[in-house]
Amino acid sequence: MLVGLLALSTEQAFADVYDDEQVSRPKEGEQEQNQGVEEGSPSAGGLEAPGQFQPQQGRSAMEDELARSDQKDSERGLQFFHLDLLFAPQVLRIPGRGTESGFGYGAGIGIRAIYLTLGFGFQAAQLPSYYYYSLTGDLNLRFPLGHWEPYAGLSLGYAGLSRGDTTVGLNQRLGGFAMRLRLGGDYYFSHTFSLGVRAAFDQIFLGQSVVVGGRKYSWGITPALVIGFHL
Repeated sequence: MLVGLLALSTEQAFADVYDDEQVSRPKEGEQEQNQGVEEGSPSAGGLEAPGQFQPQQGRSAMEDELARSDQKDSERGLQFFHLDLLFAPQVLRIPGRGTESGFGYGAGIGIRAIYLTLGFGFQAAQLPSYYYYSLTGDLNLRFPLGHWEPYAGLSLGYAGLSRGDTTVGLNQRLGGFAMRLRLGGDYYFSHTFSLGVRAAFDQIFLGQSVVVGGRKYSWGITPALVIGFHL
């Protein structure tokens, strides 16, 4: 009787140990799935986490966007100084004297804030009968299109004429209010150098009349080559 009870107890103990091993041992399919999860990147059910939760590689998205913007407009934004050199044929009509033409030149300096430039300009031309000059305040509206940059501008200031020949019927000193409208475009070879063309129309309201005809205004046309330096 006693021996039978001992045998039965021993058999039950071995059965319990066998059952515990079966519960703790993972099935073959579950073992392979767990290995895949441990070896791969963080995922749920084999799916990768969205890109926004993954670590960034290299530059951030904001840095990439800024780089593309800089490349698009050649990094033209705030410029503390720009210098334009102007070379142009000058055509000017004086009432009573007809139209005269000659070689013109000029320069402009100013600052830029994104789409607007504000500055001062000087322009002059040596014509057969007189010397023409102007000093104006300049405002330009610019449209960056990659390396190309078209613009429109307005200048207001003073323009004067000085006699170059005592035989012509001009007063010794002529001058008055001047307005200049212009259209042009620049090509930026780099952040600091550009080359462009422009056409300008000048309207000059003289302070005193021309001898012949007594009319007090003049007009001119100036196609020009413009060399720009930017800081």
